[in-house]
This record gives sequence, structure tokens and C-alpha cells, in this order.
Amino acid sequence: MFKLKNESCLGYDELTHSFVFDGLDNKPKKLTSRAFPIILGKSKWDSIGKGVLDRCGMLVKEEIDPYYMVRGEIGELLVYDHIHAMYKRANQQAVMKRFTPALENYDMFSSNPKFGGVVDIGISKPQRAVVEVKSKSEKDIQWIIEKNQPPIEEVMQGKFLARLSKTDRLLMAYVFFTPKQETDIKNMMNAGETDITQIMDGLSLKHTDVRIEIVKHNVYAEEMDEDMEFAYKAYMRKIESKSVASVFFNPEEVAYLIRVLEKTKPSSAKKINVTVSEDDLPF
Repeated sequence: MFKLKNESCLGYDELTHSFVFDGLDNKPKKLTSRAFPIILGKSKWDSIGKGVLDRCGMLVKEEIDPYYMVRGEIGELLVYDHIHAMYKRANQQAVMKRFTPALENYDMFSSNPKFGGVVDIGISKPQRAVVEVKSKSEKDIQWIIEKNQPPIEEVMQGKFLARLSKTDRLLMAYVFFTPKQETDIKNMMNAGETDITQIMDGLSLKHTDVRIEIVKHNVYAEEMDEDMEFAYKAYMRKIESKSVASVFFNPEEVAYLIRVLEKTKPSSAKKINVTVSEDDLPF
């Protein structure tokens, strides 16, 4: 769903082919790991424009199926146990900590004025590393593991958090649930169970019951610093101008913004060029 909280706060700049939003510069939030790839145009789900408006608190919050949140938390607990077991088999003792957004006040890098987020799992010993956990359906094994085509935005999220954590090691941990396991989790939730531990105990679900794949990535400081700074400056330019070019929205979002504009400023709406390309932008 893409919907402005205040549908009257909209204009259009014909010179830059940009939608103008009153209040876009009103207390913008820091860039998070989720927003980072979106602002760079690397997300196949969210447009750059949507990412900017979302970080500025201008969109109506989208409802997320609670199942995916529960599955995600279960996945993190299973990965935590899996990594402990992995190090134990290598005769090493892992020193690890799992973090949750609520306990970290949704930002564990509060001293950083530009960037923030929350790490899933941090490993202190034997080597410092960030673990980014992604819970998936079993069918996703084909693309992520067999064809080595994981969602690039998810890897970027992990690298972003690793860089903020000042480590050059990222472990992408993918947890693949079978159709039966997914159905069983949903059934327990439909029966009213919301406690993660109770769901796992009720299903007798252990890390050995699911397929977990760990993919290692090197995080290069100079490269990440450049990308993060580029994303931040691109984000701030839009905030300072209070505008986002129409090319940074997908066609459905442009159509919605035009409808809103027609209701509030009919004369301006008629002049919008919705087929503008990036070559038409002034910079």
C-alpha cells in the first residue's frame, strides 16, 4: 500500500519534473539498513521515492502479516543455536549476542547521526562478525543457494550493519522452512499462541530440523563508506528540496500522486509529464 498521511500536502515542479511535499524536511529519520538499498535503487520491492517518504514519516504504515515477524524471530533463535553448534564442532567457543529492535530502541547506533539499525546477531569471538538472518520458504533454496542469486538488497542490509559495527565479516544466515513447518506455525498462531518460545516448544522445533545455510561475505570499509555517504547525500538532497523526481516512483505510485494532485491542485496536475526519463533531470 502506498498512501500519503496528508494527501493535501502535494505540489508539482514542472522544471525538475518533481513532486513537492510540504513537510518532507520535518524531522527526517536516519538511514537504516532497510532504507539503504532502497535509496540506492537496489530494491525490487520499494521505489526510491517510497523509501524517502517512508523515512520522513509521510506514508500510512503498511500492515505486515504477523506470521512473517514470528517466522523471522524463530529463524534468529534457530541460527543462534546453529552457529553455537557449528563452532563447537570446530572445538571453538563462540561468544555471541542476539539483539532485538524493541530492546535496542530500534537503533543500536544512536551515537551515529546519519545511520542506524539493529544487528540480528553479533559474534565477538573467535572472530568479530555480524550475522544477518533471513527466514525463507523451502522453495527459495533454488534461487538463493543453488543458483546463488540471493536478494541483493538483503546482502546490502547485512553489509551496512557490519560496517556500522566496524567489522569486515558478514555472515548471511538463511533459514529454510518446509511447507509443513510453515503451516504448523500458522496453525499455532491461529490458535492464539503468540509466544515464540511456546511455539517452538509446541512444535519441538530445533535448529537441526530446518535447513540453515551460512554464506560469508567480506565487507570492504572504503567501498561501503562511499556507498553509504552517496545514499545519505541523495536522501538529504530530496529532503532539502522538499521534492522527489517522478522517475523515482513506480508507475502505480505516480498514478496515485497524480490523483491526489488533481484533487488539490487541478491546474498543475494536467501539466505532469509521467514519462519523464532520468535524462530530463537537471543534475
